[in-house]
Amino acid sequence: MKILGDASFASLNQMFANIAIWSYRHKWQVMLMCCVAFGACGYLAQKVRMDNSFEAFFDESDPTYSAYNVFRDNFGSDEIIYIMFDASDSTHGVFNEQIISKIDRLGKAIDAGVPFVKKVRSITNAELMVADGDDLDIRKISDKLPLDQAQLLKFADLFRNKPLYVNNLFDREQKLGVMVVEMSRSSTDPIDQIRLDPEDGDGLENLYPQVSAAALTQILSDPEFVDIPFYLSGDVPINATYNRILDKESTSLGAICMTIIVLLLLIFFRGRVIGAVGPIVVVGLAVMVTVAFMSLMDWPIDMMFGLAPTLLITIGVADAVHIISEFLTQLRKHESREMALRDTLYVVGTPCLLTSITTAIGFLSMSMAPVKTISHLAIYISLGVLAAFFLSITLLTFFLSFIRPAKQSAGRRERPGYLSRMLNRCSQFTLNNPGICMMAFSVTVIVAGVGLKNLKVDSNYLLDFDKSVKVRKDTEHIDNTMGGMSAYAYLFDTAKEGGIKNPKFLAELDRVQSQVLGHQPLVRKATSIVDLIKDINQSFHNDDPAYYRIPESADLISQYLLVYELSGGEDLYTYVTRDFSQAVLQIRTQLTDTSELAKFEAQMQEYLNANPLYLSERSNTGMGALYLKLMTYISDSQILGFSIALTVITLLFAIIFSSVKMGLISMIPNVAPIMVVGGLMGWTGTYLDYSKLLIAPVALGIAVDDTIHMMTRFKLEFERVGDYRKAFVITFNEAGRALVITSVTLACGWSAMLMSTMGVTFWFSVLLSSTIALALLADLFVTPLLIIWAQPFGPEKEKLDGASA
Repeated sequence: MKILGDASFASLNQMFANIAIWSYRHKWQVMLMCCVAFGACGYLAQKVRMDNSFEAFFDESDPTYSAYNVFRDNFGSDEIIYIMFDASDSTHGVFNEQIISKIDRLGKAIDAGVPFVKKVRSITNAELMVADGDDLDIRKISDKLPLDQAQLLKFADLFRNKPLYVNNLFDREQKLGVMVVEMSRSSTDPIDQIRLDPEDGDGLENLYPQVSAAALTQILSDPEFVDIPFYLSGDVPINATYNRILDKESTSLGAICMTIIVLLLLIFFRGRVIGAVGPIVVVGLAVMVTVAFMSLMDWPIDMMFGLAPTLLITIGVADAVHIISEFLTQLRKHESREMALRDTLYVVGTPCLLTSITTAIGFLSMSMAPVKTISHLAIYISLGVLAAFFLSITLLTFFLSFIRPAKQSAGRRERPGYLSRMLNRCSQFTLNNPGICMMAFSVTVIVAGVGLKNLKVDSNYLLDFDKSVKVRKDTEHIDNTMGGMSAYAYLFDTAKEGGIKNPKFLAELDRVQSQVLGHQPLVRKATSIVDLIKDINQSFHNDDPAYYRIPESADLISQYLLVYELSGGEDLYTYVTRDFSQAVLQIRTQLTDTSELAKFEAQMQEYLNANPLYLSERSNTGMGALYLKLMTYISDSQILGFSIALTVITLLFAIIFSSVKMGLISMIPNVAPIMVVGGLMGWTGTYLDYSKLLIAPVALGIAVDDTIHMMTRFKLEFERVGDYRKAFVITFNEAGRALVITSVTLACGWSAMLMSTMGVTFWFSVLLSSTIALALLADLFVTPLLIIWAQPFGPEKEKLDGASA
């Protein structure tokens, strides 16, 4: 298998050496071409549009997203603000005279002052139906105010017998009350529909849900309402908090991260500014090229783009550090900067190219994801990686050409630095204690393998927040009392105008609703047209609970609904379409693991298979169903993509080194760090969720990069000295230096994210830093021993000479 043999390596090395010489001799032309290219990229980058909506995740042809859009067209947004208030300390609880008065004024203030509100529901404007002969009197507390305490207690008695409102707008003890603010917008809407001020741009605080959350917070801070304990949850507070934290931390923690990286590079490169600034400039311009490409493709900057700088820094800094580190080494050997640059790219140009190609392949494996934003991310990050490589061998060499050799006193030998001495001791330890190194490695992998059995692929949106974040504390408190923060819905289509008025259909719907309510505590509330019809029927029978049932006559049902509308009822079309052909079962569930929602849906499907519907077809919809499908897409596609990337990269290693054995050996130090991190997650009970799955290709890219640099340098040194142990010591002290600088710098830099209040960011930092550190250890203490054992580059010179003799 001689596809990329020694001659090919030599040709590539010489090609990069020639590039270095040409770039040095024409450095100002190189700079001019780069400036022109960056000017064009900057021009294109200005035209890229922003799209932070949920819609950006789905292709318009996606069946789940299409079904959701149909649901939205018929029933509007299912996003809400959920406000629970605690009236335990007030006499008569939620029906206290002062509490009722304040909640009524608060509801009106929210309706008038919070953008994108469709309707505010609370105990003060809930419809209380009372029959008067053949007429229906729909009463609301807000229409009768002011009321004295005795009159309110009569309302309390009437509401207590209304199942539609118990554990919905108040608890059974009437100590806790709820205001449900229904929104006219959702996170899936196009960006132009969620701007508050069309002239104020797409800044976060001019978009839904932030504008709605901000207005609500302002209203609740009014002195009139501060004496009532409020707990906020629902789509708007959760999404707004999520967006704001990410926006704030991406700036503050990003700045800290970059500061740490620059300071460490300055320390490692002994105060040489280019050693610190060069990698950052390369990465920054690679990001610009990436954005320009997105503009050409008419792809928006969406929520996934936030990962781009992180990923490009991780990859771009590595190539730049290897080039700078090798250049400084070569500069001590040559008086000529041209020769130093030539030998630098001769040594590290090929491995940098190979690492860029394998990393790009790792990211491209995500392009098969059915999630539009992830598919786009895979493609433009791959281009950004290649752009960072090109900039490293052109623009970075331009800056390096101005570094002068350090002056040394005649006859004085430079003393090895601390890092060199440490690497020399480590290389000797590895050579002298191969058994200890391999035993430690094997035990670690075995323990991690056991932990992998406990690793659970799952997601919980609420756990993205730290426990100290108010919206998480409020949501957990609400879930333990009233509950139902996640929207899930079943849409029933009778395919017949007026079909939902059929008592047999309503009986089917009632049967499904009862089955849904049996899944407590996951399901906290389920409501449908059935509840409204039962309530009307009970009202026309003197509020007798025995008549809280579906009438047997279709004509009577039609009359009830007509009387309800004529009496001013406003809730009918919350449950049905205007042609009465479709009905929705609104389900409010706890914000819990997606596996629990998937289990619930599987059980419901099993029930419906055994007890089929005859008068309608059911489909899953709502934001809960859309989120569940999104998480499934991400999990399945990332696991498949990672498997494909692993296979392809293994084959590439076999081709690069002309050896299947080498391809298989190379994967041991590449897979082990990821395996150990996964095992740690399994032992600690940490979920492998959608955000952590996105780390897999990054982790593989980091591990592969280190291995390629180690193996290609090992091969080069072996060809020079013909002895594996000697080649190892040279490789360890030369390539190992750049590996340590890169790994320590990035791991410490990303550790800044440990200060995040977002669990997703915290764990990204932990896992990425851990993978970087483990990949370094594997390549320093395991990879060399595997090469010495397998001898994939051929026999040593002494053995070869002995055999010839």
